[in-house]
Amino acid sequence: MKKVALLALLLPLVMALNCPANKFAIVMERTPEGKVQRELTVWTGDGSDASEPKEHVLAAAQSAYGGAGAKVGKKQRFSATFAESLPADLVHEGLPNYGFLGTSACPMGRVFTYVERMPGRNDPAELVATANKLADTVTRAMAAWARAQPSLQQEPEKLERLVSFLETELRNDLLNVLLMGWQAVIRGNALHDVGLDEEDDVREFWYTESLRAASYVVEHGYFLPDEIPLLSEDSGRVIWRGILRKVAREIGCVDGEPLPAALVCLGEPDEFQAAFEQGLKAIGLTMREFSQQCESALPALLGNDTNGQVVWRCRIKPLHTNGTWDEEKSELAWEAAGRQGCETPQLLFAIWPEPDEAFQCEHLGRIMLEGQRLAEYVTWRAGLTDEQLAEWKAFVAELRPGPELIDRLKAFRFSTPTTKPSTMPTEQAADDPTRGAKLILEQ
Repeated sequence: MKKVALLALLLPLVMALNCPANKFAIVMERTPEGKVQRELTVWTGDGSDASEPKEHVLAAAQSAYGGAGAKVGKKQRFSATFAESLPADLVHEGLPNYGFLGTSACPMGRVFTYVERMPGRNDPAELVATANKLADTVTRAMAAWARAQPSLQQEPEKLERLVSFLETELRNDLLNVLLMGWQAVIRGNALHDVGLDEEDDVREFWYTESLRAASYVVEHGYFLPDEIPLLSEDSGRVIWRGILRKVAREIGCVDGEPLPAALVCLGEPDEFQAAFEQGLKAIGLTMREFSQQCESALPALLGNDTNGQVVWRCRIKPLHTNGTWDEEKSELAWEAAGRQGCETPQLLFAIWPEPDEAFQCEHLGRIMLEGQRLAEYVTWRAGLTDEQLAEWKAFVAELRPGPELIDRLKAFRFSTPTTKPSTMPTEQAADDPTRGAKLILEQ
């Protein structure tokens, strides 16, 4: 079941432009100095329809790389070396990407952490404000339309009840359904970002979220339980019939009493759209402006127009990542895209512990710290006090391969251990006087 089914109550109209996609390819690798060599290629369209990148795409890349780049056919390629912060070289809906490569180092090795947020809105507070604005627009427009209808003006008590319902209960329900849809999109994006996106699982997930929204509208009196199987993105008449039934109760119509003439026509989607446009005009908005509000608040229902691939070339397999590792190529890859509206920006990440082979061989005889244990060792060492760190460094400097190595590691204790118990996990690791030695020994 598609995401749009969750939001059907909210959309008299959603405008969308079917434009050629902005495509990109990013390739990265670490330099011997620990920096990042990054290459970005941008273009528009797919396959034989590929054409030169759009102006705003080029502008973002040129600003990030400090030059015009090089033409490769109809594509444009940029390349540069960066330190810790990665460039904001992509843009989608006016929103840039953000990324970094963090390095935690010690003599035993280094842990590299790559994090990159693809373009998208990363401001939940703004999204909540957008949701409120959209709910306000819908209910204010319908209230303005209702006040202008002669048949409703002739029944002032019902008109007052109708406007009160629109501006309070309906507004709150619209907002809640929209926020429930957002929560579903956020959860769905999170599952995708960690690779839990098998077709059957995705289908069941959206069935669950659609029924969550359906349960809400039944509970709040808009639909009957028997109508829920009829709801879909194409069930406009069922949706508006349910809303009108709710309206009839709220304005005081008894069972069997006809609705005011102005409301009867709203049972047809085309008639409702015409009424809604009149209401927008009455509050000083156009349908185009309302569509822009929808585009800001809703996910990309018709696909994403900024997408491509990100590749890391690396010597060793990452310890943790949401990308796909290719052992033969020694490459880590993601299918990446910008996201819009309420969609959580896609996050790419990878963590590589890289042992210092020369140092470990000199002091331990071979590589004894790698992978998860090296990552934990770097974290443990960073949590030591200045006195503990100095003592540990002196101890490690004296270690040499031989029959006494294991016994020396087992016997190590800090001369000034922390005496105050800690409840923080990271502090507990540092408080353990044998933690560093244990990590070396746990092979």
